Amino acid sequence: MNYQNKFSIYRDATRLVIEMEDAVRDFPRYHKYTLGSEMCTIAYDLLTVISYTINNKNDRKHFIKKAHQFSEVLKIKIQIAKQITMLSFKAFETLANLPNASNAWQLNFNNCKLRLLFHP
Repeated sequence: MNYQNKFSIYRDATRLVIEMEDAVRDFPRYHKYTLGSEMCTIAYDLLTVISYTINNKNDRKHFIKKAHQFSEVLKIKIQIAKQITMLSFKAFETLANLPNASNAWQLNFNNCKLRLLFHP
C-alpha cells in the first residue's frame, strides 16, 4: 500500500529520512560515522514504527509511544549536531520541524482510540 498519499505522517517521516541522509552526507568524517550514523538509524526506526502503527490496529498505543520516543531522541541528536556546527541553519530548521508529527499522534491519542492526523 502506498502510505505516502494517504498518511501525512508517513510522508513526513519519509522526507525526514531523505533530508537526514542529505544532511549527514555533509558531516565531517568522524561525525558522519558516529553521530550521523545514529541520526540516520533513528530516522529509519521512526519510519518503521510509523509503518507498524498504521498496520497494527491492536497495539497502536505502544507504537505511538515508541514513535514519540524516537522523535524525542532524534530532536536531541539534531540539537547536538547543530551545536557542534555540522548542520547549516536551513538543514537544522528542516530536520527540527519534521519529527513533530509523532508528537501530534501522541497528543491525539486518547483511551486507546486512535485519532490520527490523516490529512494528505
